[in-house]
Amino acid sequence: MTEEEFVAWCDEQTRAEWVDGEVVLMNAVEPDHGRLSFFIGHLLRGFVDEHDLGEVMGEPVTVRLPRQRRRRSPDLFFFGPAKAGQVTRQHFEGAPDLIVEVVSPESQTRDRHEKFQEYEAAGVPEYWLADRTLRTFEAYTLGADGRYASIPVTGGVVHSAVLPGLFFRPEWVWQLRFPKVAPLLVAMAEDRRRLGENR
Repeated sequence: MTEEEFVAWCDEQTRAEWVDGEVVLMNAVEPDHGRLSFFIGHLLRGFVDEHDLGEVMGEPVTVRLPRQRRRRSPDLFFFGPAKAGQVTRQHFEGAPDLIVEVVSPESQTRDRHEKFQEYEAAGVPEYWLADRTLRTFEAYTLGADGRYASIPVTGGVVHSAVLPGLFFRPEWVWQLRFPKVAPLLVAMAEDRRRLGENR
C-alpha cells in the first residue's frame, strides 16, 4: 500500500501503522495496557500543561518519521513549542521530543527493537518503554553520538532528560493501583524549581 493509500484508508477506529509500504495491524488494547497508558498520559499532560512546555498527543495520531518511510502511532508523544508547526491535519511531521510506548506481549519486538532503532535514527531525544507484563520501565536519551543511552534509576526514580523535573518510579508500571497524579505534580514542580535554582 502506498503512503497516500494508507492515509486514505486508515481511520480513527483502525489501529495500524505504515512501514515502508507495509501495513502493520495492531491488536486491540487490553485493559491493563489502557490503564497504564492513561496513567502515564495523565501524568505527562499534567506536567506539560502546568509548566506550559508544549503539547502531548497519542494514538491514533501518527508520527511521520524523518528520513524514513514510516508512519508510527506511539501510545504517547510530547513536543515543545518550537515543533508546534509540525502538526498537520493528518499527522505529526518529524521527530517528537519524547515518545512513550506501553509494551504489550504482541509488541515486544516492534517496541524494543524496530521502533527503538527507528526513533534513534529519527533523532527522537528521549524514549520510554513501560512494560507491565515484564514489570520493567526503561528510559533512553539520545547522546551526542546519535545513539540511545539508558537513563539510570537514581534514588528510586528515573528523571527525564527532556523535561527537567519530570520523574517516574519504575514500580508504578506494575502496581495494582496507580498513585494519584495531583501530589506527584506538586513534587515534580518542586524538583523543577530546585533544578532551575541550581543552574
